[in-house]
Order: sequence, then structure tokens, then C-alpha cells
Amino acid sequence: MNERQLRYFAKVVEIGNMTKAAALLNVAQPALGLQIRQLEETLQVPLLDRHSRGVDPTPAGRVLYDHAIAILAHFERAESEVRNFGGQVETITLGITHSMMRIVGQDLLVAARRDLPAVRFSYVEEPSIVLLREVEAGQLDLAFTYSSSDSQAIRQTPIQREELLFVTRADQAPEETVVGLEQLLAYELVLAGERDPIRQMVDDAARQANLKAEISFEVQSLMTSRQMVLDGLAASILPYGVIADELEKGLVATRRITDAPFKRTLYLTRSNRRPHFQNEEQIMRLVRSAIKQLTLDLGELAAPLGPDL
Repeated sequence: MNERQLRYFAKVVEIGNMTKAAALLNVAQPALGLQIRQLEETLQVPLLDRHSRGVDPTPAGRVLYDHAIAILAHFERAESEVRNFGGQVETITLGITHSMMRIVGQDLLVAARRDLPAVRFSYVEEPSIVLLREVEAGQLDLAFTYSSSDSQAIRQTPIQREELLFVTRADQAPEETVVGLEQLLAYELVLAGERDPIRQMVDDAARQANLKAEISFEVQSLMTSRQMVLDGLAASILPYGVIADELEKGLVATRRITDAPFKRTLYLTRSNRRPHFQNEEQIMRLVRSAIKQLTLDLGELAAPLGPDL
């Protein structure tokens, strides 16, 4: 049993599919399968249950996976600590959503460069679901996501709950200062597809109220939804960060939703491959500062969650 076999095995368990794992590892699927079979032969026990949908770890496989994660983390931390003696800067890949970047992104960039000279951050700005997949795949060390997962490859800490807003172009806003579910469903709406968390909240609320949610436009991008609102083509339900600048300029109007407030949870999502950073305390201090600033900017729309990071 060697490090490569453990890395390959851990990736297969995390992804649950040999073909996808091989692609992420940049190895041929037959070569990956051979490494897994050799590992099973060495340990003399089946490690994976293979089925039409992919693979699942056997009880023995789950035990090995837990050990593999710990062993690989020790490898990576040892490498990081030794390199630190050579004066090398620790590199952290950090994922951040579009809406959060628009509110605190610039402050985060400046603070990281000013306060953490021993750390080089590589920032990835993507939709939450993309960031989550990249953390699960080991391509990001840390991310702020509004999506959750049961993947064994990651751990998540809920840190904030945010209320979403009904948004229209300024000249199309309802006269009322708040809107109800039935009223907003009467508008032409642009939302993401049925698997999107915000769309699911709207569909569930409409179903519980015996109302029909007719979505006029389906787009996966919050930025595109914002633009359609600006163009007067539809209304939407969006996070404050997506429309903060446009709201300040008077281009859009927002209303809180009274009878079915839609809320999303912000998670600090980490890869289990790197349980600790070389500059852990300073990095977490930076994260706490960013969340505090975000909470202040969101005001009554935000509520802190969970223990301190």
C-alpha cells in the first residue's frame, strides 16, 4: 500500500464514480481500476461495492478512507511545514461567490495582502454549486458556499443566514413596502432551474400555499437574472449582494417578502485533505473579519449562526 494508491482510493470514494475520478486524477480508467484492485489484493478485503450508478465503499473501505484522509493530510502538512523552512509562501485556493465578492471581495483582497504576507491566496469566483464541487474534488482548499453537501471529502460550518429579496426594475416596483407570496408570483419571474436552492424554496412555498409558481425564464446565473431585471424583462428573488450597486444607484427596487421569507445559509466549506493550514489562526481571523463585515453590510437581512470559527 502506497501514497498513490491511497490518493486514488480516496478520490474514488469521494466522487463515487470511477470514470469521473479518473478524469479528475488525470489517469486512464483502466490504470485507476488496477491500482484499486491491487490495493484490495494487498489488504485481502473488498473495498468498494460496484454497481450501475458507480461505487460505494464497503465497511472496510470506509475504515480505510478515514485513515487515508488522515495519512494524506499528514503528508501535505509535512510538505508544507518543511517548505516553510525554505521561506516559501503558503498558497491557499479560496472560493467565493459572486454576491459575496461584490460586497466584501475588495476588502478581503486588501486585508489578505496586508495582514498575511506569508500566505498567497488564489481566488476563484464562481456560483456556489460550482465552488462546492471544486472543494469536494480537492481543487479548492476553502470556500464560502451557500450549498451544502454530505460528501465525506469536505466539512462545513454554517456561519450566517441571509434573507433574500424580491427585486424589480425601479419603475416596475409594487407600491407596497413589502410583498406577499401570491403578489410576487403574479409577476413575470426569472429564476434558476428546479434543482437550484432558491427555486426549490419558491416552489415549496407555492405548493404549501396551494399556489402555482409559473417561472417565465429559467437561467442558472444570478448575474443574468440581475440583468434581466435591469432590462425590465422580469422580476426575481435575489441576494442583496447581487444587486447592491444597482440598488444604490436607484436602478432596481427591493421588497421584503412577508408571508414566506426565503433565506439561505452561508457555509465555510473546507477540504478534509487539508485539516489545518500552516497559518491557520491568521487565516481564520481573516475569515471572521470578512464575515463580520458582510453581516454589517447586510444589516437586518443577516443573522449569525453557529460557534465562532
